[in-house]
Amino acid sequence: MSPPKTYLITGANRGIGRALVSELLRRDGITVVATARDVSKASSLNDLPKGTGSRLILIKLDSQVDTGAAGVVSQLRRNYGILSLDVVIANAGIAHSGTTVLKTTPEVLRDHVNTNTVSPVTLFQATYPFLQASETGNPIFLGITTVFGSIGGQDYLSSVPPIMSPYGASKTALNWLVHRIHREEPWLTAFVVHPGLVLTDMGSGLLPPGADPAAFGAMTSTRA
Repeated sequence: MSPPKTYLITGANRGIGRALVSELLRRDGITVVATARDVSKASSLNDLPKGTGSRLILIKLDSQVDTGAAGVVSQLRRNYGILSLDVVIANAGIAHSGTTVLKTTPEVLRDHVNTNTVSPVTLFQATYPFLQASETGNPIFLGITTVFGSIGGQDYLSSVPPIMSPYGASKTALNWLVHRIHREEPWLTAFVVHPGLVLTDMGSGLLPPGADPAAFGAMTSTRA
């Protein structure tokens, strides 16, 4: 077994994704494949400090496009000679237009499910052979989730304004699917992580109006 050397992170242009890229690049001998819907807005990732022998590969990925992840894998093989991945982190996600279930439109619900649920599945499917080719002996598929996707936490969350309906539901489905992957693929470690409330653009928008972020245990992701 060897330590992970090659990572793929979606939604890497800001917030949690950017922080993950920043931390990993500081290590020596690491390759980080960072994806973003608009790579021109993610070009500053190239300026992040890098450990000895580490490199960043920045590739466009639109999570709303079903074949997008397959295209990324094709580019890795064709343009960079990468044939394996040790860790894949499905971080890209959206949260907008939250309201009560009664007022949630089908369009908004589909938008969240497509990005937060379907996209991680297509990412897993596309990277499957690359994860199988990992020489670590323990490849990892990781999904970024949220407490708002917890069924058991609904009583606790009842005091939160009803802005989580489409977002929380899409993450609940993600949780189920990733746990199922872990059961179906014994060679692969698949799990979801709730990082807590992080003051990203998305995270700040989830707070009730006028709320003190510290009261919610909010963290920042500003290290670069």
